Amino acid sequence: MTPATTAQDTVAAALEAAAGLMAAGMPELAVQGLQTLVDQQRDAYVAWLALGSARELSGDAHGALAAYFQAVTREQRAGQWLDAATTPRTL
Repeated sequence: MTPATTAQDTVAAALEAAAGLMAAGMPELAVQGLQTLVDQQRDAYVAWLALGSARELSGDAHGALAAYFQAVTREQRAGQWLDAATTPRTL
């Protein structure tokens, strides 16, 4: 198993746990886990998006906006979301 795969597995497991916590009505606990994740995996934009959602569900609108901004900024640095050609289409 490569380090990249391990990091992806860690992110995936944390996102799954956070989704379960949010679905169970415990977004504050999801925020804690996701904050730890983004502290360790700064470039995991999906984790930043999930953190924004958890903060929003917790009533922290400012914190949610900051997390969403981090997600977009980090993906733009990686070459995504710069224009229509690099932005994935929604179904």
